[in-house]
Amino acid sequence: MYQGCWLRPRAMQSVKLVQEHFKARPDDTLLATFPKCGTAWLKALAFTITNRFDHAATSDTHPLLTRHPQDLVPFLEMPYRQLHPIADLEKLASPRLLATHMPITLLPPCVSSLGCRVVYLFRDPKDVFVSLWQFTSKYEEMRAEPVKHAKMLAKFLGVPFTEEEMRCG
Repeated sequence: MYQGCWLRPRAMQSVKLVQEHFKARPDDTLLATFPKCGTAWLKALAFTITNRFDHAATSDTHPLLTRHPQDLVPFLEMPYRQLHPIADLEKLASPRLLATHMPITLLPPCVSSLGCRVVYLFRDPKDVFVSLWQFTSKYEEMRAEPVKHAKMLAKFLGVPFTEEEMRCG
């Protein structure tokens, strides 16, 4: 148990590193997800939306055609920042799109004090066991109406689609 959350010892080490060394920026966006809750899907969607002016979704050279979303949106705490030390996150240009599996209560205080955007996608463990059907139906709703949910996400991320983009699909 660490700060009220159940964590494996190795994960706890990563969380401590982030809490002690991560320096948030006001224009950071964090994608905070519970493991196995659509992390890669959310990373791909957010990357595509926030980078659409640099990489057209229909481009033959779109980064998602050759790279996994996990490579394009780095985790704050994983894997123990050995492959990508926290110092490497400092080198990323603003605005940064970052991901975490940390519970929101364990994020460094600078994330909220600087007003960083946080997209928090999670599944209550109780819901996983008690009501998988409800989760599935909500997920299926998002899959059934991806345009609606992409527009909502784009607006929240501060880069809403223009009327021209809406017409072009």
